[in-house]
Amino acid sequence: MKILDFYWSSNTDWWEWKPNGMRVIKPDAPKEAQESYKHYLEQISGEQGKSL
Repeated sequence: MKILDFYWSSNTDWWEWKPNGMRVIKPDAPKEAQESYKHYLEQISGEQGKSL
């Protein structure tokens, strides 16, 4: 089991809820948080592909 990258979610000023219930990174979040979010998305999309 992989440990997912959740650094981006550690500060609620960096992300917001979308109407569909997803959390997304804000454009003004620090570069490190944006990279963490990108890595997180890559991780979850890879996990979904493995389960199909």
